[in-house]
Amino acid sequence: MPVPDFVYTDTMFLPSFLYYFDGKVINRDTLHYHYYWNFNQAAFQSGDTIEIHSFPNEGTFQVSFLVDAGLGCVDTITKTITVKDAFEASNIFSPNGDGQNDVFIVKTNGTNEFVMDIFNRWGAIVYSLTAKRLQWDGRSSAGVILPPGTYYYLVSSPDVSGYNKTGVILLVK
Repeated sequence: MPVPDFVYTDTMFLPSFLYYFDGKVINRDTLHYHYYWNFNQAAFQSGDTIEIHSFPNEGTFQVSFLVDAGLGCVDTITKTITVKDAFEASNIFSPNGDGQNDVFIVKTNGTNEFVMDIFNRWGAIVYSLTAKRLQWDGRSSAGVILPPGTYYYLVSSPDVSGYNKTGVILLVK
């Protein structure tokens, strides 16, 4: 009997709840396998060991991976996947034109629109952006290169009531 398993990761690079699934057979032998996936649906769909699936929204979903080796040798694994809007932001960047870490990027997997305000140490907004993908190149909203130092960000969403993320950014040259 085949013993299936799978791992999954959130892509975090597209404005969607897009997940990458990698299925495998733990006790693999020389048999020819057929693979099937079920993403909270009524029926399994034929696939491969690698699948990419976009969930419609946040929530909890049952994902099943079925392996059929023929001759009645079939097994399934089901896992509960919690899909949520993740948020990642670095705390340092160096917009010096060397091609490495030149842009402060806020990674999120949600489909919401966001507002990012960057504040200087005196609390004045030096940069503001409304978008689904947030990034800052170390310039003011007027395009002026800002000096190295500590800056603060506030990310909110007009789509989600009460959504506020804050943090500190160190801009170095």
